[in-house]
Amino acid sequence: MGPISIHSFVERKQVVDRLTKRVDEIKKEIVLYKDYLKIGEKEVKITEVFDMSYRPVGPEDGFLYLHTIRGVKTLCVKSNPAELIDAFYSITR
Repeated sequence: MGPISIHSFVERKQVVDRLTKRVDEIKKEIVLYKDYLKIGEKEVKITEVFDMSYRPVGPEDGFLYLHTIRGVKTLCVKSNPAELIDAFYSITR
């Protein structure tokens, strides 16, 4: 079965060289399937996710919060993930 909804997020990594320090942004995707979420390379069963919420920060950026049995996973997103959240609730409710 194919994906139900896809949304991109950014993973930020701080890189420190001998004389410089920079932040690299790596674009990844969160993909919603009927049975699980694929977050980058990791998979989480849909039954392990209690809730999904979004909080905007500034005009473009925001945080997508995944409340799971292992705690809260925070993802940095560049656009509103309303379509992903709505699709998640349509599966789980």
